[in-house]
Amino acid sequence: MRYLNANLDPTFTEVDRLIGNDPRAESLDQFKRADVLNNVFGVACDKDSKGHDFHIGLKARCTHCKQRKIIVWESIEPPKYVEKEVPHVTHETWSALKESEKQSLISTALDKSSLA
Repeated sequence: MRYLNANLDPTFTEVDRLIGNDPRAESLDQFKRADVLNNVFGVACDKDSKGHDFHIGLKARCTHCKQRKIIVWESIEPPKYVEKEVPHVTHETWSALKESEKQSLISTALDKSSLA
């Protein structure tokens, strides 16, 4: 698990700009463009300590079956508070790339995305 503060992360803005450079983005309204940004942003993020990719909006795993297809959520009463340090997402690999390499990664991610 990692944390992204999209308002303060300059890479989030950079990826949005690179998406805008792609001709396919011209026809997207602001909502579809936001969906595309959320869908492809992970290409700009380093893998976590377990080697997993970063995904925005990834659903939690069921504590019983470990699937990500949770249909019903229930709150715990009384609430349990858990102290947990959640590290920020990093972009070391992305930052080492040239602009053209970044644009190419975004283009490839858009090719794979069902949203573009």
